[in-house]
Amino acid sequence: MAVPDICIWISFWRSASQLAAMCKYIFVEMAFSQSEPQVMHKLKEYIDSHPHALAIMKIMIRESRYSSPSDSLRITTKDIGSDVLRNEEWRPELTNSNTFKVVCDGFTWIDITSIDITIWMCEGEAPINIEVDEPGHPVTAYTTGTLLPDLSTAALDALVNRATKKFQDIIVSYIEQTLLHAGLASDLGTHSHYKSWHKRLPKWPHPDPESDPEDQKGHLSQGNGGVMTRTRAKCT
Repeated sequence: MAVPDICIWISFWRSASQLAAMCKYIFVEMAFSQSEPQVMHKLKEYIDSHPHALAIMKIMIRESRYSSPSDSLRITTKDIGSDVLRNEEWRPELTNSNTFKVVCDGFTWIDITSIDITIWMCEGEAPINIEVDEPGHPVTAYTTGTLLPDLSTAALDALVNRATKKFQDIIVSYIEQTLLHAGLASDLGTHSHYKSWHKRLPKWPHPDPESDPEDQKGHLSQGNGGVMTRTRAKCT
């Protein structure tokens, strides 16, 4: 299977080494140098290998056509015979905050033209259908938004919030089921408190609360071996 750029999942553990359950996944694929068909093929692989995935996000980043500096540019003549600059030495010029452009020595090294985001989210038990391309589908929720050239994320924010709420519901449901099956009292340690208290009780039998009170009169004595016994005396 292809490796996603970001993978978020919930897992529940019985101990540090014993996995109890692996639940819903959220996959994020950021496509910069990949084509649309390549990205969609990857997303399909994620769904095929994890049919219970909760959501998938596709981020398509597109840039204007790039070409290396020509031989006539000043940057080329200046850098001939020089050592390659380290990352901290190569300082691009700051550009307008509303654009994603990297300029250094007067040459544009990258110019992002658009960033488009698409989200699919599972609405029920059926796997996500990444062929859905419009909102309102009964099986797969779908929405789109952009970061460039315009900022439009209202629908994306709403669907991300819904996915987050589903994650929270999964966690709460699993905790409730665990406590229900294991027994709330035992899980909270009350049974261990009860056993500890019971061990401290006297070892002799307790009188039957429904027997004759006169018959319960007696005294305790310590016999051979240090065992406490009860003797009864009855007047005639």
